[in-house]
Amino acid sequence: ARMADDLGISSDDFLTLASKGSKSADLLQKMLVALDVAPNIFANDDPTAMRDLQRLCVNCWQKQRCAHELDVGTAAENYREFCPNAYTLGALFRSTG
Repeated sequence: ARMADDLGISSDDFLTLASKGSKSADLLQKMLVALDVAPNIFANDDPTAMRDLQRLCVNCWQKQRCAHELDVGTAAENYREFCPNAYTLGALFRSTG
């Protein structure tokens, strides 16, 4: 409960995130790079937004499409069609994609 509180999420959300594994938000890092955003800099500049993006990425049901779009280089132009973070990414980085 303390760790969840430190992260600013509920205990239930913390348990769900923890059960997904340490690499479950790796596609988010790749998506940020595809959008010309430096993940480490963004995480340092806005850790709360980064945690929210990670939480949605971890629970995403479109990981296969995301991975494919990233692999073929079309993620930046198509992420709005499948990414649960599309609205937030668009709002944060209006000049990209």
